[in-house]
Amino acid sequence: MDRLKAGATWLRADFHLHTNADKEFKHDKTEKPGVFAKKYVERLEEEGIGVGVVTNHNKLDYEEFKAIQSRGKKEGILLLPGIELSVKDGARGIHCLIAFNDNWFSQGHNYVEGFLNAAFEGIPNRENENTRCKLNMGELLTKLEEYCTQERDSFIVLAHIEDSSGFYKELEGGRVKEFAENPLFRKFVLGMQKVRTRDKIQNLKQWFKEAKCPLPAFVEGSDCKCLEEVGNAHRQNGKDKKTYIKLGAPSFEAVKFALANHEIRVKPDESPEPSHAHLESISFVGGKLDGQTIYFNADLNCLIGTPGAGKSSILETVRYILDLEFGDNAMDTKYKEDVVSNLMGSGGKGIAKITGRKRQRYTIERTLGELPRILNDLGDEVQMAISEGIISGLYFGQKDLSNINDKFNQSFLDKFIGSALKEVQERISKQAEKVSDIIGQIDELHKVEEEAEALRLKEGQLSEKIRLFDKYDIKKKLGRQEGFEADVDHIGMMEEKSEKEFKKFKSAIENFSSSLEKLLDHKSKENKKDFGEAEKLIRQIQSYLEEVEKRTGQMEKEELAGLKRIREELSTRYNDEKEAFAEVRRAVNVDGELKADDYLKYKRELKATEQKLESLDGQLKQKEKLQKQLSKALKRLRALHKEEAEKYTEAIKMINEEGAGVSVQFTAHGDKEEFAQALEWFFQRTNIRKEYFRNIAEAYKDTIAIYEALYDPESSLADILSGGSHLLNFQNRFEERKAELLTYKSPHHFELLYQGRPIQKYSVGERASALILFTLTMGDNDLIVIDQPEDDLNSQSIYQEVVETLLKSKHKTQFIFATHNPNIPVLGDCEQILCCQYFDDKLQFTAGGIDSRDNQQNIIRIMEGGPEAFQKRTEIYAGWRRGE
Repeated sequence: MDRLKAGATWLRADFHLHTNADKEFKHDKTEKPGVFAKKYVERLEEEGIGVGVVTNHNKLDYEEFKAIQSRGKKEGILLLPGIELSVKDGARGIHCLIAFNDNWFSQGHNYVEGFLNAAFEGIPNRENENTRCKLNMGELLTKLEEYCTQERDSFIVLAHIEDSSGFYKELEGGRVKEFAENPLFRKFVLGMQKVRTRDKIQNLKQWFKEAKCPLPAFVEGSDCKCLEEVGNAHRQNGKDKKTYIKLGAPSFEAVKFALANHEIRVKPDESPEPSHAHLESISFVGGKLDGQTIYFNADLNCLIGTPGAGKSSILETVRYILDLEFGDNAMDTKYKEDVVSNLMGSGGKGIAKITGRKRQRYTIERTLGELPRILNDLGDEVQMAISEGIISGLYFGQKDLSNINDKFNQSFLDKFIGSALKEVQERISKQAEKVSDIIGQIDELHKVEEEAEALRLKEGQLSEKIRLFDKYDIKKKLGRQEGFEADVDHIGMMEEKSEKEFKKFKSAIENFSSSLEKLLDHKSKENKKDFGEAEKLIRQIQSYLEEVEKRTGQMEKEELAGLKRIREELSTRYNDEKEAFAEVRRAVNVDGELKADDYLKYKRELKATEQKLESLDGQLKQKEKLQKQLSKALKRLRALHKEEAEKYTEAIKMINEEGAGVSVQFTAHGDKEEFAQALEWFFQRTNIRKEYFRNIAEAYKDTIAIYEALYDPESSLADILSGGSHLLNFQNRFEERKAELLTYKSPHHFELLYQGRPIQKYSVGERASALILFTLTMGDNDLIVIDQPEDDLNSQSIYQEVVETLLKSKHKTQFIFATHNPNIPVLGDCEQILCCQYFDDKLQFTAGGIDSRDNQQNIIRIMEGGPEAFQKRTEIYAGWRRGE
């Protein structure tokens, strides 16, 4: 069945079907079996039936059944042969729906017919719905057991138990308990159909509890009397009553397995569709899985196989294609990357199909050595993070969980509550960048201050030199040349500045026009008229800009040409006057003291210095403003740190309320040891002793608080560093690395408690157990991938904690495990098992649910040491139980 390609799937089941072969069924009895089978299966399809049991009254028309079964198989519907048998208990008899396995029809024999002939020997009209057979319930069970010893298995569903000829209706409580105490009843009776009334359900629970017998599954069946009723759900209080069973193989054994495990494999009313995002499949192009597709179940997936069979290779490739992070505690990452390269091969590609969180479908393509490529359900490439917009996942390789430090690792916790923190942490990062930027601007102003100081010194020296010339009245004598030179310089500045501003203006017009053009990319389907008018207006603006640009070009050409002409005329006149100026300078030279050329040179230098100082003073006015901005930015950064701590507190509170035996202790900015080590690293080679850093870390919450006390002589910082050179060295280094220090976030303290005790007080195996338990129960991740979660765990921990937690969690999280421990797939009721093996340098696998006969044999062969070892252990354990 194609619908089972991803392992166990929820299918609607009808355990009480009648066909045209039934005497009570209203239909043309002369219709050919093939025509009827087609109509019948079409009705099953219309009603969404995936599993059905054909149970005609005291009769099985095998030829008709085979026609219907064959037709159903083509449409992915599993149909089992059965009968509705009336046994002679109670006043009207009790109707039992009996389903048979294929061995009842082996080697051309129809053992069901032989069974019916014996049960109705001497009784006429057996096909009437209320004709009772010779057997009572106890005798029926004994007879079925005899057939079972011949490998002809069966199970019973008690029909319409609250109606006439129903198990509850016909029997008193004492008789019900008597039957429930019969081991054969427990073995064969796996279901009760059409259970309705609350007080009767409570009675059944009480009677079966007193008999120490598990209550059979409550199931539904249409009990159809015509074609139109096939698959019809009965109604109660205005709601359809339906049954869904989880099936991993299209077989009698799988249906029986589901009924026997009905607490987790049978659901009423609605199919429990997965609400979380999940990986559907990965197809491979190239490499050792070339041309193959691996299908994954939305719940539990287990990769099994002998050592070296390729389990880890597949799991690591899943990690690679979905771009799942290794994590800080990951081991042997180089080896794991090599495993992926070996499986995918050069140029190999994996194509993952994913159902996203909002039921959207995505395809992720990743070629070895390249980034993932994401396509939506329309085939369009989208730019988004896989973990944020499509499917969130956690990955742990072999031994990664047991490699967590004794002190609980924050990065481990962040994997589970990271989504709650991501937004505030992004704001912290942006605010830290802002702080760094402001500090960078302030640092640049320090250089400006130094430059301005040097210019002021130069200004004073030049002014003094020029003052000496004044006593000879040289300024007046050379004033004409000085003025002429100033005019030539200024007209040159006017020309240069105008040219630059024209360029800036033209560039702004081009950018404006380009931005408007991009706005026209949108094509409206719903409001074409309105957008047509809007486009017209944009085109008018662009036309105006083109006109402005054209006029600006003309103006630039004309005005710059005019400025150039004036500058050239002035320069010409200046050159004409040069000899006259030179005569004046020769006349005013003071022998041995002052030269006129020096006066002009000093005046030029002084003017340039004054202009530069004016520009630098304008920049220095920003320093006070920047200091205020820094103070405000640091206050905002500290507020964000507080908000993050509150997010941690809130998320950890929710974790602790889960009550899974694992809790987290949290202290905001409480990891003083790591804070001291960070300070020691920042201030290395400053000759400040280690104990000083430990004392500073204890005294201050963060580096911002240290900065606020940096120049306060009355502060704890000054006391700790004892003033003098230590304090000066500390201040100097802090100024040197101010941006790094003020954006450093002092670490929080986390401690994992397992059953109320710190995790470091446990053994490695116990710690691993706690961390796996934490992993399986916490967070809102859609997918968890773990390679050999049983490493470092004992079997008791796996069963009592890991498996029980899996059963509770897998409906809301997809799990993919590579494992050697049979407890995980078997007791975890694994939906999809991938049995891996290497053959001729190709990785091969078989897939199916735990209820697949082939997979059951694979588990016994690979995980239990083979049938002989499995049987031997079973016998030994049974002997131990007998000795209790």
